[in-house]
Amino acid sequence: AQQAAEAPPPASAPALALAQESSTANAVKLSSLQAELLDAEASRRALEGQLGAAVSKAAELDAELDAVKASLSASEEHVAAASREVQMQEARSASLSSDLEVAKREAIAARQAEAQATEQVRRAEERAWAQAQQQQQQQQQQQQQSEGGGGLARQPMTEEEFFSQGRAIRPPPPVLGGEGGGRGGSPALLPGPAKWYEKPGYGRLISPYEFHRPLPPLIEAWRSGKLDWHDLVPKHSSLWERYGESKDDKFNFMKLVMKEIAVTDYLTQYHDSGLASNFGKNFGPMRNYSSCNLVDDPCLIHYELDCKANSFCKWHPDTGSCGQIPDEEAPRGCPAGKQPMMLKNGGRLLPVQSEGECRRFVQEKVFIEQVQEDPGTMFYHWWRYFREVHQRITSVAPDKIGHILVERPPNTQFFHYFGLLSKFCWRRTASIPERTCFCEKGEHRGPSAKHEGQSAVLNHLLKELDIKEEIGGPSRVRVGILSRRRKRFILNEHELVEALLKLGFDVQLLPMEEMTLYEQVSALRSCTVLVGIHGSGLNNAILMPKGSVLVQLLPYKLNYKGAFQQVAYENGVKYVEWGLEDPGKSYFHWEFLGPRELRDGKQAVLDRGSPRGGAEVYTFWINQDIIVPVDQFVELIQGALKKGELNPKILGTTPDY
Repeated sequence: AQQAAEAPPPASAPALALAQESSTANAVKLSSLQAELLDAEASRRALEGQLGAAVSKAAELDAELDAVKASLSASEEHVAAASREVQMQEARSASLSSDLEVAKREAIAARQAEAQATEQVRRAEERAWAQAQQQQQQQQQQQQQSEGGGGLARQPMTEEEFFSQGRAIRPPPPVLGGEGGGRGGSPALLPGPAKWYEKPGYGRLISPYEFHRPLPPLIEAWRSGKLDWHDLVPKHSSLWERYGESKDDKFNFMKLVMKEIAVTDYLTQYHDSGLASNFGKNFGPMRNYSSCNLVDDPCLIHYELDCKANSFCKWHPDTGSCGQIPDEEAPRGCPAGKQPMMLKNGGRLLPVQSEGECRRFVQEKVFIEQVQEDPGTMFYHWWRYFREVHQRITSVAPDKIGHILVERPPNTQFFHYFGLLSKFCWRRTASIPERTCFCEKGEHRGPSAKHEGQSAVLNHLLKELDIKEEIGGPSRVRVGILSRRRKRFILNEHELVEALLKLGFDVQLLPMEEMTLYEQVSALRSCTVLVGIHGSGLNNAILMPKGSVLVQLLPYKLNYKGAFQQVAYENGVKYVEWGLEDPGKSYFHWEFLGPRELRDGKQAVLDRGSPRGGAEVYTFWINQDIIVPVDQFVELIQGALKKGELNPKILGTTPDY
């Protein structure tokens, strides 16, 4: 009974199942904990590895830091040494400056001594000359006394005779001595450093300008052919913002043009080099006529005599100026036998039914001109047109008393030529006062104008401009280089100028767009060689002296040469051309080509070269900016100087025909 009481009660089946489930879950947890323990151990080992690597890296960085510290210490020593060297250089510079000041003072003292010596020599020579004069007078008196007063007395010896007979050497003008010395009383000035173009053996730089290196980086990059100047034109309108924005395309186009002018003037250093100061100022006899397009009333340009000869104008004695005559004071009626005419649409002069239709009458001859687009923008076409209008007007109004009226002028850049044919300003037909009648239309009644010789027109131009030329033509070789202002730049034109100066030739840069007509003609008549990149500026060979030479520089693979050779031939000027063979010395403006031209790539375009004509030629190929190799340029000019008659005559060589 006791054993039975102490024995545990038999387990029930449900409790046993629960215990077994608990044991299984505990086994699973134990297995999971063992796996986590293994992962933790692995992580610990990985961290120990990373820690070891970090310790090694730290040791490497410590070593690098020590090396940097050592290098820094060495650099500090170098800096200290350089500072000591700079101090020594400054001390030497100060010493040299002191020596220079001493040398300057010694030079000034030497100049003063030279001036004093020169003054003493001059006074001694004056005394000698006075004594010679006195002796001569005494001899003449004795001779007259011995001859009883007869005979002719010799005139006293002049100072020029005295020195020319070798009795003395005329002293040079005294140097204006410094610091109280010398005759001038002004400080003596040591000669300053010579200009870059004033070196021994150099020719003359006509229209001087300055050119200094190093150039600003932007200009240097452009002149080296590494930049497209179009990319430099600003998108903003800072210089014009005060005028506000505009929807007018013409105004916006003019803003773009003004931006391009500002950029190209900066790149070419046209103003800051001083080149601009040489041009655009001298109008010669056409000074007054140059104002025709600048003032509202064309009568304002006249002096009294021409004012009174102009039916549009009236002289005002109270102001001493000319102005448009009021309608009520204008001349009334036409001379006998002249029927009044009035301007109608299209610039035609048609007779009126009665003089009552007229409010004012213009009694001088009137010429109606309709200038087309090509003559308005291209000099060659303008010259052909001007040759015709020259004969039409001079044949009936040789006294230059006539009015030139232009119907809707396209471009007035060449209209100052009209001042060679008329004393009166050209006028727009749209500006003629209402109900103005004209009494006489200028009509050419001689042979066709196209038969007139070009020399006659040129001689008239030279006469009207009063161009003074050397008898027999230029006496020195002068090379003119057309310096374009807005496109087709010769990027190294300064190097070409200096190369020619070294050869002893006179050189002049010619920015034709900025020059007055008088300046253009004066310069071109003195050129024995004219050089320019392909463009209408080469047509100025028309104005060159006969026997001179025109040189055309052709951009890379430009197969269109223009009519410049024919123009030169017609004027008795020899023609020479040179073509750029290295594409690396040309800057191509690829934006002028479209997808069709570039479909095979840029290199394919360069490989085939330009067509003989067409839009691609006139936009892309002729608008290259080029660098001319100096050695090839010198050889080119030396060869050109053998052509024609003018340069060989100057140089005393045999012409190469």
